[in-house]
Amino acid sequence: EMGILAGVDKLQWAFSGVFIAMLILSPVYSYLASCVNRRQLISYIYIFFAINLFIFFYLFKTFGVAPGIARSFFIWGSVYNLFITSLFWSLMADIWNKEQGKRIFGSIAVGGTLGAFLGPIFTSLSVEKFGTASLLLVSGLALLASVFCMFKIEKNNNSNKKKEKIGGNLLSGFSGILQSKYLLAIVGIFISMSICGNFLYNLQIEWVNNAIENSVDRTALFAKLDFFVSCLTILTQGFLFRIIIKKLGIEYAVSALPILIAISIIALAFTPSLILLLTLQVIRRVTRYGIASPATEVLFTVVSTEEKYKSKNIIDTVISRGGDAMAAWIYWYMISVLKVSHSFALITVLPVALTGVGFAYWVGKNINQKTTATKI
Repeated sequence: EMGILAGVDKLQWAFSGVFIAMLILSPVYSYLASCVNRRQLISYIYIFFAINLFIFFYLFKTFGVAPGIARSFFIWGSVYNLFITSLFWSLMADIWNKEQGKRIFGSIAVGGTLGAFLGPIFTSLSVEKFGTASLLLVSGLALLASVFCMFKIEKNNNSNKKKEKIGGNLLSGFSGILQSKYLLAIVGIFISMSICGNFLYNLQIEWVNNAIENSVDRTALFAKLDFFVSCLTILTQGFLFRIIIKKLGIEYAVSALPILIAISIIALAFTPSLILLLTLQVIRRVTRYGIASPATEVLFTVVSTEEKYKSKNIIDTVISRGGDAMAAWIYWYMISVLKVSHSFALITVLPVALTGVGFAYWVGKNINQKTTATKI
């Protein structure tokens, strides 16, 4: 909703702002990670973002939803949701090994989905009465509570890494990626999915904005979609994830999302419809959160500690949002300058989705061979 209020015709600038913010913050994060242990890193990052939420609550309450504040929140939110999720899964990949990850990452992800299940219900019931800004207080308090949960997990883990500094230097996360074929292939997955996902996101923003004029109604619609996604994702994470990993292999679990995106692109290119788009977006997000994301996190259980906290964070944040920014400008140029149809624009990114399928399958097949031998 903040993306719509910031200006549908200015989304490419918003995504560029997100990418620039990632470029600035990533070295700062990398430096911090070099100086502290993982418990301190989690504390500093999560508390910092919780304070940010309280600041935005004050700004919205004091100045309202001004376009400048909406754009700032859009950029901040896009940085925030990737950083905290990436750091959480870095800790999970650091604590559990590959076989444990295959067995329990789906169940761990159910916790996040239960939160996402309750969030839309609370939003739908309270947004009209209390307003959007007040919900940020709830988010901030929940974020602080999650820090104590992670400390409890770490306390029960017998790892010797608890008090060790992660080490490395300011740019070691980037150098780790450039020296590993394995990590570069994961980068290929993230870039391709970011580009294709951004095209679908832009379509959703445009079509929903054209169909629904009222801001509260749009927020309620997005909350209801989140509700459906959460219900289906709980079932997928709790039951299907382990079955797919066990019966088909991790390569098929990681490939599920790019395959579905390719199918969605073809379907929408030939049958453009808001109902179809929203339906496919729900299915795509269920596949992402229920199957692809837990499987992707398993991929990082076999890399070094420094790669888990630094290279992984760069892939999750800078690489992911860099793909978003690039896609947003390409989409804007095609639709606004070249005046091509939405169907034509979608078809142009179909090869990107298929490339993502190839990268995903290769990484899944090579997880057992991930050693120092994969260095370039």
